[in-house]
Amino acid sequence: MLTEAVVAVSGSDPKVSVCVVTYNHERFIEPCIRSLLEQETGFEFEVIVGDDASTDGTGAILASLARRDGRLRVMTWQKNVGGTQNFLAVHNAARGKLVANVDGDDVAAPGKLARQVAFLDSNPSLVACGHRMEVINEAGKSSGASFPKHLSATFGLGKLIRVGVPVMNSSIMYRKEFRDLKKSSGEVLDWYFMGDILKHGDAGYLSENYGYYRINSKSAVSTLSREKMSDIVLDNYIEGFREWPGMEKDFFARAILMFLHRKSLGLPISSKLRWLLRQSVTPFAIGSFIDGAYWYLENRPALAR
Repeated sequence: MLTEAVVAVSGSDPKVSVCVVTYNHERFIEPCIRSLLEQETGFEFEVIVGDDASTDGTGAILASLARRDGRLRVMTWQKNVGGTQNFLAVHNAARGKLVANVDGDDVAAPGKLARQVAFLDSNPSLVACGHRMEVINEAGKSSGASFPKHLSATFGLGKLIRVGVPVMNSSIMYRKEFRDLKKSSGEVLDWYFMGDILKHGDAGYLSENYGYYRINSKSAVSTLSREKMSDIVLDNYIEGFREWPGMEKDFFARAILMFLHRKSLGLPISSKLRWLLRQSVTPFAIGSFIDGAYWYLENRPALAR
């Protein structure tokens, strides 16, 4: 069951909805929410938080913040439902035409919302945009790295398939009209969610740091085993392969990278991965593979724990 406590909601729809998903982020959730509510903009925005039945003090902190600012909507699950269902519920509740996502342990930099809105307003052909984020540790100290290190001014579905999500999930702002995914019976990672949007068009990239990505050892992703996470990623790729025609060479490039990654971790090569390799093998895929491999080598070290 999902309940929502709202102190005050404007009668008119805001231009932007910022969606935040959280679970046991007692140490991080207040800086995250404050960094959003303190954004200076020339438009109305709301912040919607989905608390997945946190067992620490996250709920109390959110309730206190909501009492002081009517732009904050808090949706609380009475029973833990997992990241996918929480994510979709919060994004389905968004009222703005533009929707941003920020994870509950990350922080927005000043100017983030205004800059992304101005960019999308000036580029109506783009369906979304992301930006560079500085990598910080659990205490909020900078690691000296940013992600991504390199990315072209625009990117599309092919880039997403070859390299994974080329920007952090907490940097994405998209046009709500281009999100088809409303519900899912299984686990959907940010890769599949972004693909659902990029199948409609390209996204833009802002090379400035407009946020802080926190390496959190207790995040939902971190607590999954490497094999379990790899299996979920592979399932999402197989779903994408079936739904996004004409991208065989890109899927082949990614399947090769998955194969090499699993080998390096000592994980078994599953029948699903062998199926994806067989189905996606295509001539002239070498360029896609090189792009994916170069991206992995250039950018992934920034996120190494």
